[in-house]
Amino acid sequence: MKRGALRLLLIGIAGGVCYAGMCFFSCGPTNPTKSTSLNDLVLTDQINGWVVDSVAGYFVESTMANYVDGGSSNYCGSCSLSTLKEGFKMLMGKPPTVDKLRFYVINYGTAANAKAEFDFMVQGSSWTTENALSPYSVTDVFYTSNSDGVNAHAHFKNFYIELQLTAFGSSSEAVPDAKLYIDYFHSKIGQ
Repeated sequence: MKRGALRLLLIGIAGGVCYAGMCFFSCGPTNPTKSTSLNDLVLTDQINGWVVDSVAGYFVESTMANYVDGGSSNYCGSCSLSTLKEGFKMLMGKPPTVDKLRFYVINYGTAANAKAEFDFMVQGSSWTTENALSPYSVTDVFYTSNSDGVNAHAHFKNFYIELQLTAFGSSSEAVPDAKLYIDYFHSKIGQ
């Protein structure tokens, strides 16, 4: 068995064991509703060398604290909690380097709610076109540098997306991968 296939098999087995254990203890992931395309956004394959480090952690407002530091209080700054419908968190790595990617995809129910959350999350940033990822408008996709990568925010339709890329040598090295993931989500969700 090839090394990549073996790794995927082991990740799948580990995910199944985690899911079963979480369900047994009644604090496990919430499955996305059938009325949304959230499942279509979960990554299962490699993208440009990035591989899944952990299975998706699905959440709704009441279980978000299990997956997101600060829980829903950090992600409902502009909305009532009832507008945060569901979401998921994933962790990715890029072997053999230590580059890491953590991202959240959250369904806010409407495009207006997702845009309001995007505006709330980037309000402290300086709105310049230098922080846009071409070809997107800075009012739809925005990134800032962190100490060793970038944080990127986007909204498409009723979804808010947040990427945190770390362990790069510089933020400029992380920007192409941030754009790669923004392009991926845009192709899946659309405008």
